[in-house]
Order: sequence, then C-alpha cells, then structure tokens
Amino acid sequence: MNFENITAQDNVTAAFLRILASSAPLGGSVRYPAFPRAHILQGEQGTGKLQLARLFAKALNCIGRGESPDPCNSCASCRTFDSGNHPDTFFVAPTKTVSLGVDDVRDQIVTPMGTQPFGYKYKVFIVDKAETLTPPAQNALLKTIEEPAEFGFFLFLTTKITAMLDTVLSRCVVHKLHNHNIIATGNDEDVQELTAKTAENIAQMDIIQIISLAPKLAAHKEKINDLLDTLYIKTKQHNGAYKALSAIPQAKEAISRNGNLQLNLEIMLLKLAGKVDI
Repeated sequence: MNFENITAQDNVTAAFLRILASSAPLGGSVRYPAFPRAHILQGEQGTGKLQLARLFAKALNCIGRGESPDPCNSCASCRTFDSGNHPDTFFVAPTKTVSLGVDDVRDQIVTPMGTQPFGYKYKVFIVDKAETLTPPAQNALLKTIEEPAEFGFFLFLTTKITAMLDTVLSRCVVHKLHNHNIIATGNDEDVQELTAKTAENIAQMDIIQIISLAPKLAAHKEKINDLLDTLYIKTKQHNGAYKALSAIPQAKEAISRNGNLQLNLEIMLLKLAGKVDI
C-alpha cells in the first residue's frame, strides 16, 4: 500500500505528506522538526483509518525512504514493521477489559515514552478504537500528548469522536475520514490492500460481505499462498492470539490437496469472522 492508493481522504494524506516531507529518516538527519504530534483519525468502520495509520507509521521510520513519501518496504525498519515486531511502533490495546484503562495508558504509552527509541527516529503509538479509552485513561494521557518527547507521535483512531474528552481533542489535530471504500480489486497492489482490509474488518462483516470476498481472493490463484500468509500476519496483528487464526493454515492445507479454492476460502473467511466453529 502507498499514498497514491488512498482516495477521497486528501485532507488527511496532505497533512501526513507534509510531515513526512519535513522529517528526514534517521540516517539522513537527527533533526526533529516542529509539527503536531497527536492526531485523531475519525471515521466510520471501513474508511481505512488503521491502514492509513499503519502506512504513515511505517513511512515515518523508514530508513530507505527517498524523495517519495512511501516506505521503501526493504529497509530494516520496514521489514521489522511488516513482521509485526517493530520495537518503536506500539499498537495500544486493552489488557484487562474491553476498555482502555489508566493502567493500559501508563504501561503502553506513558512508560515507553520515558525512554529513547530502540533503534529508529520516532516512537509511534497507534490507539485503535480510541473511543474505548475511559475518561480517567484520557486524563492520564494529557501531559504526555501536550508535552511529548521530541521522538513521540500519537495516532488515535475512532468511530465516535464524542467519546473523546474536550481536553484531549484540544491537544490533537482531528482528521475526518470520508465514508468511501479506499480498496479496489483490479490489480496486485489492490488485492494486498483487500487482504489488509479483510484482516482489520472481518469480525464486523456480515455473511454476505464475507462470502463476496472469496471470489476476489480466488481470482489471484497463482499467489494465493502469499495472500493467505499476509492475511495470517495482519489478522494476528489486529487480534493477537486469535483462536480462529488456525482457519488460515487449514485452508492452505485443503487448497494444496486440490480442494475447491473458492469454497475453502469461503469456509476460512467464515471461520475467521466467527460465523462457523473451528
């Protein structure tokens, strides 16, 4: 995925492209330019908030990025990011309840901000479903996002801006994403995006939406194993130790035995969405 793939979100991408243009990679400069460090991406489910946040976070620490704002996808930072183990990118998620509490904020944001980046220029904190931040947790964030370390960057993703406290909103740049499907499925780059979007949204899709994905993936039979590997990695990134992940290697095994490709993909997707028992 690159910034040219993103349509109907020009206001957000323009802001991020300005930031990337002003911030050289670590190998080129240790200068930290002055730009807003806390951003809120507001939009309905399916507007691509997480994909955009991930693309920006990856590009921000890309060592091989040249004149293009897009990540190079081959440097150590990009490869580590794609593996889901980037030491300076933090995907903040609840640990005890469905809400993000004070302990989550302290352990996953405030404390890591107290040390220098592990090996890259920025520490990037991505808070998906930021509307689940409890009011005390949001209050615990205030000082950190108002006076961040020069290497700190925060992306709060939410479908419900009214759940955010005014004190948080006043310290962030709010970007409203349009309700427009950023994914097409006509070429190889697009199907990779479709795979990423599937991983992010599968749990919220209805059965008709899920079934409609199978022929789109099946159309790329020659690289189906690579697509399923990508789906596995990205679903794990979104859902952690997700029981239904076993549906993906099960599908690969069935397909390798010359099983019906589209049928096996349908079953796999339904299992991933929790519509069919493993």
